[in-house]
Amino acid sequence: MTEPRRVLFVCTGNLCRSPMAVALAASRHGSGGVLFESAGVNAVVDAPATPTAVAACRELGVEVGDHRARQLDSDLAEAADRIFVMTEAHLAAVLEIAPGVADRVALLRPDGTDVEDPFGSPLETYRATRDEIVAALDARRDEFPGPG
Repeated sequence: MTEPRRVLFVCTGNLCRSPMAVALAASRHGSGGVLFESAGVNAVVDAPATPTAVAACRELGVEVGDHRARQLDSDLAEAADRIFVMTEAHLAAVLEIAPGVADRVALLRPDGTDVEDPFGSPLETYRATRDEIVAALDARRDEFPGPG
């Protein structure tokens, strides 16, 4: 059996943006043997996604599921076929943790701008973040690795 190709989304606490990205990517682009995963550069390890992130995704009929936050480490980064980060700071952190992944990591937004952290904000802010993530995922769909 062929190993699934791995796409890793990275944010800060692994509570909002990257869990939303995983759920949204899986719902929109989840066929073809791609495993979507997430981690944080300063994760609140084992915490669930924020209720507001869950609610924002649920509005689109997308379930975040039983997500538990995890810390980014070199093994996780190096196992990924493609890594998408939310900010320039996350990009720098990934390269510090795993310098060998430089050719596989990029900002999620193709225009090179950050996806700002909605943590602690109202649902309207999470909706805007969700919609930014959806647009970026759709723009990057051809960059998701195909089956191995």
